[in-house]
Amino acid sequence: MDAFQGAARLIGMSDAIWARHAHPLSVWSRMLAAPLIFICLWSPVWIGWYGVGLIGMAILWMWLNPRLTPPPKTGRSWASKGVIGERIFINRKAVPVPVGYKRAALLTSALSALFMLGFILAYIRLDVLAAALAWHGSAVAKYWFVDRMALLAETMKDRHPVYAAWLAGDWSATLDEAGETANRHRKNEQGPMPRFTSLPPEYWDQLDWTGRGKVQASAIDGSLNVRVDALTSQTRKFKEPIAAFFRTEFKRVRPKYGPFEVIIEIERTENSPVHDVDNVAKAILDALTGVVFHDDSQVQRLHVEKVLGERARVKVRARPIGELTHKDQADAA
Repeated sequence: MDAFQGAARLIGMSDAIWARHAHPLSVWSRMLAAPLIFICLWSPVWIGWYGVGLIGMAILWMWLNPRLTPPPKTGRSWASKGVIGERIFINRKAVPVPVGYKRAALLTSALSALFMLGFILAYIRLDVLAAALAWHGSAVAKYWFVDRMALLAETMKDRHPVYAAWLAGDWSATLDEAGETANRHRKNEQGPMPRFTSLPPEYWDQLDWTGRGKVQASAIDGSLNVRVDALTSQTRKFKEPIAAFFRTEFKRVRPKYGPFEVIIEIERTENSPVHDVDNVAKAILDALTGVVFHDDSQVQRLHVEKVLGERARVKVRARPIGELTHKDQADAA
């Protein structure tokens, strides 16, 4: 469970409550109440212990707000899409979302947390102006988060039937069904997953490599092959050159959705440092995220092996499982 899921569970956000919260009145009344909630929180400074009751009222309002409105008839408004997008983001492990939206969510949430820390420090110093600025800065960061989530909902609506149903106002579909539906959809489209067979050594020799530096690539038969003349378990040392290569020399590649098969061959010499295969694999998958696939949770089958070779480097083949050829299926049977 991550922080976003934990926050939703903390206030008891069930599927039915999420549907109610998607009503624009619920969203806007919660967002526009920020100044009033600030007054409630600051009231003990002005009126002493009587202000504790106002703080209690503010907490009660935050808990009641998503429960008071009925589910909206449609999810097409900006406010509704913001709530739907947050549900989609929380469900990103079952149905991956583009990496850019993950970065936006983390950035806006971090900004909101920093402003909230400033509010706490100002509260301790009884600096009402600084506290007010920090409190509303945190609120603005939250509004930015909602806006990014609204865009996420629009982006994902055609990539999963459950999300499209929410935008159409059908709130009967749940997050659990979203993950299960995605799995059923993959199985129905692709059939049983073929068993892995190792690549022959001559596979890599037949490829027409593109690239002048440490990173080269070749695309053939739906597969993307990457060769990196470096061996390390540090993500940064793979991610930076791979990202630069695909940004400047191999621009035609775009990240895809759906399940992937990834084969990683770690070529080492007798004098190479010893690296754990799982650490190297994790570094490679992190480096390919946002380049080949949107999230490394899309990798449903991973094969990693070490071989002795002429130089220390890593070779990778990444391919959408749905694009396995009939020959591959027959060879793997």
